[in-house]
Formats: sequence, structure tokens, C-alpha cells
Amino acid sequence: MFSTVIVTRGRPQILLDAIKSLEKLHCPEIIIVVNDCADTIDALDAVKAQGNIKIMDMPENLGCGPARHEGLLAAKYDKVMMLDDDALVLDGSDVHHCLDRLPDYAIVQGVILADESGARRRHEQPFKWRKNRKGDHEVSYFIGAIHFIHRPQFLRAGGYIGTTYWFEELELSLRLLAQGGRLLFTDRFRVHHLQAQAQRQDRVEQAHSMIKTRNRIAVEYFPFAVSMVCQIVWNIKLLPKTRRLSFAKQEVKPRFGYLDFIKTPRLLSRAFA
Repeated sequence: MFSTVIVTRGRPQILLDAIKSLEKLHCPEIIIVVNDCADTIDALDAVKAQGNIKIMDMPENLGCGPARHEGLLAAKYDKVMMLDDDALVLDGSDVHHCLDRLPDYAIVQGVILADESGARRRHEQPFKWRKNRKGDHEVSYFIGAIHFIHRPQFLRAGGYIGTTYWFEELELSLRLLAQGGRLLFTDRFRVHHLQAQAQRQDRVEQAHSMIKTRNRIAVEYFPFAVSMVCQIVWNIKLLPKTRRLSFAKQEVKPRFGYLDFIKTPRLLSRAFA
């Protein structure tokens, strides 16, 4: 048995398509967390009579991470599928294969496709190289459009609380790796990620938000040398858009020391992903 959580705001038709794509899985429970959007609540009249659907109407826009956390806490079951509201589950997806790998793995991520023909979204795979790998692979990070989680491990790591929109998966992966959690990629669960959301920021504002978040994570989690290298790398990546360098002061004791990177090599891989 498992719960499904979808966070949404302002995309009612795409959301209804995502819910319809779940029919093939016979989900025992579907929780729709609506981030302060009357139009979406009205559109859900079409499905709210279904006995397995629960609608959580948030009085304010919590953002994706905190809203997911609310849905996670409300779920009946400890095995939870998190699905983006613009991701459609494709035929042949093996939900039981993913669920059976929990709790040996804290997170199991499916494959994210650009269309129904099978072409993958290259920037939404948890690999730097050989992005079209088949089968199951242990990984050091995950992409959030589709992932299954084991709630007890996830909550011990803090859940989605304290994460921000940019690099949310980076922070969650680091927390899970720090407590010995393992992450798995499988191509036996497939979604078509429409990525239909409107641009919420212009590209310059977006780049500044990204570097600010990345720098914060670097100083909060990594020892000084690793933090500085991470910040330099990301400043170089985003410099054409930001037009200036930005660094965060190491004012707090980082969660990880150099010994942690020796004990858990995947931490280093994740730091520079």
C-alpha cells in the first residue's frame, strides 16, 4: 500500500491529466496539496468524488517543498510517491518494483522523459555521464519530478522543511546520505514531464536566486575548502547571467567535515553535481 502526493498551483488542466494518468496504478490514496488557488480547487470538483482522493487547500502559497511536507505528513502510508503536477505516468510503469525497494533505499527515482517516444530529459537524470543507462543504479542524488520515498527515513533527515526551490534535491540528497540513506534510479517507472509552468522569474533574477541558494548550501553543509570550490564552480557557470561574482561567508559550522567525505565518497559526488 502506498500514498501519492501531488503539489499544485494554477495549472488545473495539466493537473487533471496527471491524476488521470494515475488510474492505471490503482493508487490507494492520492493527496492533492493546492497552494492557495481557487481555480484549481474549482477544477478538482471533477475528481473529488473519487474515494481515494484527498484535497488539501492551503490558505497561502507555501512553495513546493513545504507543501510536499504537509502532504507527506497527511499520508496514510509510509511508502509515498511524489509526482509533479505536470508529470504523466506512462503505460508499463512498474510501481511495485519501486515500492519493493523501499526501505532498503530512502528514495527511488523513476526515469523522466521528454515525450512518450522514450527520449529522456538529459538534465533530469541523476548521472553526469552515460545518461541513458538502463536498469537499476545506485546514485548520489535524485530529480524531484517523480520519486518514491520511505517516510521514516525521510522525516529523520528533516523532510522537505528548510529546503528552497532551487537545489531542493541537492539538500535532501545530502541529508539522506549523511544518515546512511541510499538512493536508487530505475528505468522501470516512466513519466512524461511536460514542464509546462510559466517562467516565474526572468533569467537574470533566476540566476541570482540560484547562486544565492547554492552558496548557502555550500557553507551550511561543506567544510571550507569544498565550500569554496563549489561556490567558484557555480559562479563560473552562472557568470554570463549574473554578471558578477557572489560568495557566502562561512559563518556557521558546516554539517559535514573532511572525514565525512572520506567515509562517504558519494557526498563528494553530490557536492559537485
